[in-house]
Amino acid sequence: MPEQITETPQTTQSVQPVPVEPKRKSGLKIIVISLIVGGVYAGMQLEKKKVKVWTKPPLTEITPQPTEVIDETASWKTYADSVAKFEIKYPANWSYTVKQKTTTFSTLDQSNKKTYSGNVSLMGTEGQVDLVFGDGFGGGPCQEMMGSSAKLVDIKIGNYTVPLCNYVQAEKVYYASPFGDAGGPITPNASYNFSFSYLESFTQSKELILKILSTFKFIDQKETRFTCPQNGWQDCMPIMDEEKKLGCSAEAEGWYKTNCPDFKGFAQ
Repeated sequence: MPEQITETPQTTQSVQPVPVEPKRKSGLKIIVISLIVGGVYAGMQLEKKKVKVWTKPPLTEITPQPTEVIDETASWKTYADSVAKFEIKYPANWSYTVKQKTTTFSTLDQSNKKTYSGNVSLMGTEGQVDLVFGDGFGGGPCQEMMGSSAKLVDIKIGNYTVPLCNYVQAEKVYYASPFGDAGGPITPNASYNFSFSYLESFTQSKELILKILSTFKFIDQKETRFTCPQNGWQDCMPIMDEEKKLGCSAEAEGWYKTNCPDFKGFAQ
């Protein structure tokens, strides 16, 4: 008899899906990146605090201020001679001496014209300056007169460059004229020769003396209506014409006192 197979009915169970956890890899990347960026930013801020950053300042236009020129000779005295037509300044603590002033007749060109000559010395503790003016001077070459160590040196006197003979003698330094090859300026009225000296130990004296010589200048007689009285006295006797009245005015008196070293006053 055939074997009988009994089939047992199978029960079907529903399979529940296993929940899958969300992927965390992307979020982790974001966190890491954020940390890196934050660290870099924090580091940059820290470096900014450590390093002082220089920035170029804006350009500003600077207006140059005028330099005040101080005249060192403003307080100096002035020696002036309107006949010889020159003036020269000297320090207030110096003095001057007129060694000679004469009016002679020229014999150089046989013109027999009147020539005014003189010898003026400016003196101070720093040294001495001599100015001789007149009808011309003789002399010889510098080295021939003062020895082989003497030499000609160009000295600036006013607007002129004058060669003077430089030599040392008895602890004194000399720049002297007249010599045949070291004359001064010549005008229609006179020749002008200069010399100066100072102690060899007074090394700063030369600078002061050169400053004195730089103030020398000729006076233009056309710029004034007055002339210095020849004998020091201005004639103001009665019965004066208009020219004499001008020469005896208060304006004239002020000019005489400033420009005429030998002015004595008005003769009335």
